[in-house]
Amino acid sequence: MNNINNRFYNPQKKYFRRTPVLSVYEKKFFKLMRDKLKNNFIITPQVNLQTIIETDSKERNDELFRNIDFGIFDTEMYNPILMIEINGPNHYNTSYWKRRDASINEILNQANIMLYTINNEDLNKDIEILTDEIVGLIYKIENLIYY
Repeated sequence: MNNINNRFYNPQKKYFRRTPVLSVYEKKFFKLMRDKLKNNFIITPQVNLQTIIETDSKERNDELFRNIDFGIFDTEMYNPILMIEINGPNHYNTSYWKRRDASINEILNQANIMLYTINNEDLNKDIEILTDEIVGLIYKIENLIYY
């Protein structure tokens, strides 16, 4: 890992602040979604599965120690409405990512939480149109859950 450009990097320390947390595309996506959702929903980056998923297993489940790019939550109880993953161009080049994605899909499916995946080809779409589609989906999901 190249840490030379990270102003918080200190070779004498084991831990240091990661920067940036969001890619340029993720930052743009986050700001657009936050503006479009207004006060009706909350968008949170880097949602850890363990914070939104419970298991009845007595064994430690390392599968829950994974992050989802974004989570959409209601404003009342902070209940999860939709999880969003952004998969860039290098995402599908390794078997690790394929196994990880399959695991996350299975976990969210069992927990009855929808996952919206933005694939590499979707990154070429107009981001305004893409975010409008996702916002429309969020309102449909909310109606299914609560009404």
